[in-house]
Amino acid sequence: MNYDPILLWVSPNGNDNACGSKNEPLKTIYAAKDRLSKLCTENGAVVTLMSGEYFMDKTCDFTSVDSGGAIAPIIFKGDGDVTLVGGYKLSHDLISDIKDGEMRSRFECPDKVLQLDLSQIPLGIQSTVGAIENTSRFFAGESYYETARYPNREKRDGFNGPYLSSKRTVVTPSDIANREKDVVLYYDGDEIKQHMARWQKDSVEDAFVYGFFWQGYLYDRYQLYDFDADNGIVKADVRTHKWDRPFARMGDTEGDNRRSFVTNIPEELDDKGEYYYSRKTKQLYFIPNDDFDTTTPMYISTLGEPILSFDGVKNIKFEGINIKYGASDGIMIQNSDGITFDKCTIAHMSSRAVRINKSFRCKFLNCDIYDLAEGGLYFQYCGDRYGMKLSENEIINCIITNATRLQAVYNPHIDIKYSCGVHIKGNTLSNSQHQLILIHHANDVVIEDNILSNAVLDSDDAAAIYWWTGADNMGMVIRNNYFENMGNPGAGFLQGAIYIDDWATGADIYNNIFYNCSQLSRDKMDCHTNANAIVLNNAQFVSAHNNIMISTYPDQKPINLYGCPSYLIWMSMIYGLNRNIYPGWPWFDELKQAGFFTDEWKEHFKNTIWANMWDYVSEETYQKINDYKAAHADEDSEKVREDLLWMMFDEAWDHYTEEGEYYPKSFRELYRERYASELEGEFDVVGKNDPTWGTAVSSHIFWKLVYHKLFVRTTNTFRNNLSIGMDRSYLDENGKLKGRVMNGFSQNYLPLTDKLENGESMFVDFESRNFELTADGIKAVHKHLPEFHNISMKNMGAKR
Repeated sequence: MNYDPILLWVSPNGNDNACGSKNEPLKTIYAAKDRLSKLCTENGAVVTLMSGEYFMDKTCDFTSVDSGGAIAPIIFKGDGDVTLVGGYKLSHDLISDIKDGEMRSRFECPDKVLQLDLSQIPLGIQSTVGAIENTSRFFAGESYYETARYPNREKRDGFNGPYLSSKRTVVTPSDIANREKDVVLYYDGDEIKQHMARWQKDSVEDAFVYGFFWQGYLYDRYQLYDFDADNGIVKADVRTHKWDRPFARMGDTEGDNRRSFVTNIPEELDDKGEYYYSRKTKQLYFIPNDDFDTTTPMYISTLGEPILSFDGVKNIKFEGINIKYGASDGIMIQNSDGITFDKCTIAHMSSRAVRINKSFRCKFLNCDIYDLAEGGLYFQYCGDRYGMKLSENEIINCIITNATRLQAVYNPHIDIKYSCGVHIKGNTLSNSQHQLILIHHANDVVIEDNILSNAVLDSDDAAAIYWWTGADNMGMVIRNNYFENMGNPGAGFLQGAIYIDDWATGADIYNNIFYNCSQLSRDKMDCHTNANAIVLNNAQFVSAHNNIMISTYPDQKPINLYGCPSYLIWMSMIYGLNRNIYPGWPWFDELKQAGFFTDEWKEHFKNTIWANMWDYVSEETYQKINDYKAAHADEDSEKVREDLLWMMFDEAWDHYTEEGEYYPKSFRELYRERYASELEGEFDVVGKNDPTWGTAVSSHIFWKLVYHKLFVRTTNTFRNNLSIGMDRSYLDENGKLKGRVMNGFSQNYLPLTDKLENGESMFVDFESRNFELTADGIKAVHKHLPEFHNISMKNMGAKR
């Protein structure tokens, strides 16, 4: 069937009252959208934007009346270099040397500073100009500019440091809503006091302090209001925090991991790529980067809302169009179906690139996404989890980098929450202080053929791909990816390439290559260290097979080498028996609400690694637990809870002692007979013998399992993997991984180096990171792992 779409042309030199032909084009995308809404577009439409920049002074809102057809969509395509600009392009005529003598005296190197007059630019409420996210920012070319800060940023992608180390941080744990100023940071050292001595009282009027105020995975910011240079004290307003997490902003803490920097202070304008905006005079002062000259384009972002918005829209495609320089998000998509961005660039945003909410079949193809203040692509409530209807959202062949310029943690390059069916294929993701991909309560997320590099560069307790808490994260598949250079030596703990945290349900992980994917940041502690390519914090139903792990970092391991009662803790949380970890968290109810017990879920996950979850989690077991509680209702409820937990442990224990002798009685009886005296009388005290968490008993069990003295059931599998360069102390006398930590643990090949007997590498080219096995290499591996198959790197990463 032939279609004859409507054709419209738009040009920066056009006229919105014109007919919209190629010779008489419209001027704005707004006019083109409105023109189409009044026409019959059942045969589709093509709107061609001619080369140039289009100033967007408001959101271009697409609604249901702007929809195209499934076969004949509406297409907006760029002809040449086309950019939708969420701000103003600035003339070089606005630049001068510093005119204000008082301001000149405040700068450390005034001869390097240029003054830019913004008095005629309608910045509105965006008065801080880039000091925080969701505000106007200054741009000059593609080089990154930021507000003047101390200490100066190291010029390294994906890194916010160096930092000041506060010897003490006090955040008053009071009624935050009614307090005005209650964050005090105490800095030590003559250098910072000398810096602060130069500040004037009004220097902190629009200044902020960013940093890790509690842990290396919690990043926040506060607005300053006062300082004491003599004592190295900075005071800030707790109400201006970013994170809605009380432990990130409360307490009296000390330690080297309390790292921060101050920004938007005029006296700290002393480095290339920095600027300061005076709200009073509406003048911006900046030190140019090396690539700046009289032809460098300059912009100030002003649009404090998305540049493009889609609500209730179907079948619209943007092709070859740049979306840049917005003071908020680039694009908002909600309640929509079939929105595609192909060969587009989304960059220089003061918040995220795109937010996608409750939408299906949204595709990002061949796009470049970079320089964002707080994240890249954000998917939420997409697809129908309960009915297992996939959203079919896709990110394919995209390059996403440097997506967390200001909010460094939990704002990843790709963020997926409460969604079902997202395909991430053939992308290159790089340079993040924290994660690259974050998943939370999602199903059927397939991550394949990607290159993921340089993550967790400035934080800890994270990985390139990360998800946490809840048993409903089923259907995650991570295959045919290349991971490189994860972690940083200054981190506190737990870094890797893939991290399944806090008793979450795991993934099917296979055909991946990991190179240098964690760095040990603390002293070696036998097998219980934190440098793992794959990190499992008590995760369940994980299958890692046919992967290659290559390490040159000291002490890196392929996966956790220690056992712990994770399965039992996981089960105790499923059935509401755990009082110390996420107390009151309705994990069973959460599974029920997600659809776990429906026929749709059972059918969808049959023949997968998650199929046997129904053997462990059932409504029948839940009912038996409740029946037991009812039958013992006249007993101490805490005792009843502990009795149930010990029964659970007994079912999971293999009935062998430390010496390998069979023990016919229960796990509880073993502990009563052999270890009660070591537990100082607490073993038989109600409330103190919880075997799962938070008691001397649980700690005792934990370390028995860590050192492989006892063994309990695991739902995880680590089999048929090739791991190179591992510390020999983690292996037994047969060259196998110590212990019975996971199913298949002894069925892996662990050579010290990549060298074969003839001295050649088993890989095609180790130095250039081509880790495909040679013919001789695969033969050598097959001597130990006959089922191992080679992993091609040909399709990994974005292609340009």
